[in-house]
Order: sequence, then C-alpha cells, then structure tokens
Amino acid sequence: MATVIETIQTTYIKLFSVRLMHEAYENTGAAGSTIDNALNIYADKKTKKLFLRYDITYNYSGNMINCFIRVQGNKPYKTIPADIHIRLIIQKNTDFLHRTQVIAAGSGQVYLFTNMNNTVDAGIKHITKNAAGAQDADLQAVGMIASDEKCFGVIDITGNAPANDYKLFDTAGLKSPSFALRFIKK
Repeated sequence: MATVIETIQTTYIKLFSVRLMHEAYENTGAAGSTIDNALNIYADKKTKKLFLRYDITYNYSGNMINCFIRVQGNKPYKTIPADIHIRLIIQKNTDFLHRTQVIAAGSGQVYLFTNMNNTVDAGIKHITKNAAGAQDADLQAVGMIASDEKCFGVIDITGNAPANDYKLFDTAGLKSPSFALRFIKK
C-alpha cells in the first residue's frame, strides 16, 4: 500500500521590528541586567485578537521586538486593513527607572512610541519624537492613549503611517521596516 504524504509549507516574514537602544543595558556581561529583564512588552487584548485573525505573531528577546506575518509571496496571506493598528504594552521595573532618564509620569500620563513619528536620524527610523530618545514630548495623557491597562508606555504601529519609510506595506507588498526605540541613560 502506497502512502501519499503532502508537504505543506507556511511562510512568515517580518512585518516590522523594533530595536530597543539603551546605553545602560549594553555590554553588561553575564553579571549585568539586560533590557528584556527590565521591560515586559506584550500585545494588548485587541492586538492579540488581530494577530489571530491575520496570522501575525511576535517575539521579544534581547533588545529586539520582531513581528512576523504569514505570507504568500511578498503579500500577506490574508488581506490586512490599511489602517491596521498594533499596540504593544510596555511595563517597566524599578531597575529600569534607576538607569533611565524618564519622568515618573504616575497614573496620569503614558509614553507613546509610534511609527506615526517621522524621526529619521543617520538612517535610523526612531519611533520617538526626538532621535535622542524618549523624552517629555513622548508623554500623552492616559485618556488620549485609551489603554485598557496601566502601563509605562505603549508602542503603536499603524498601517497608515504618513512617512513612506515608516509604512508597513505599499502596493508592491510588505516593506518590513526596522524601527528604533532609544532610551536615555541617567
């Protein structure tokens, strides 16, 4: 009796990535702390549902957030809306606050990092309003962010970014941009 085996190949490619940059967490060695120990980054509830619907996945390890989407060729396997909105929640620990020049915003403000900013410096696409790193200008009132969770900040990646370099896709397919989120060392 012959057995027929069918090979199924599922391909995912990068939708976008965010490199976390922080001098206090670079070259810390085995005894030091890494930024992924200082920050907890995860998808909010709406984004988790969106990821399931459109075959999107992500991981956060080291200093990188990588988001992948199932594709057929260079186009998403399922057509995603042009106004797609991906939200990642950022929780911080005390060590991060001790090493980082940020305002203790309390419960009234949240840091917003987004690809709607157009802050390119030396070829690096920052998602902060200033290429130097996260500053007061990135703070938003909690009501403006409309997050269901208390958090230090959010990363909002949208499909309709105004700057071409910050777009996730165009008529030719996925652009797979690489962004940077820089924090300033104390």
